[in-house]
Amino acid sequence: YEYRGGGFDTSTGIYKVPENGFYVFGLQANSGISKNTTKINFYENNSGHTVVYDGNVMGSLNNLGTSWIYILQKGDEVHLKVSIGSVNDFIPFI
Repeated sequence: YEYRGGGFDTSTGIYKVPENGFYVFGLQANSGISKNTTKINFYENNSGHTVVYDGNVMGSLNNLGTSWIYILQKGDEVHLKVSIGSVNDFIPFI
């Protein structure tokens, strides 16, 4: 992960937005090892939005990836949560 301006708490996975602006987020991961649906949500101040959905009916360890831009205000808190299924591995952006 890369972040600027501080605000990311590695123990909780919550990023507290340091200033108003447009924020670019990216996600790369592998779905779980079983043939199950995987759904990852992005939460802004506890309001959830689906960013990745994979039916995963053909195999396991599917590549998952997306990016999005969000307008955030200073003090907003954002985080990701696997709401259905599992993720085998998050892949860091290089």
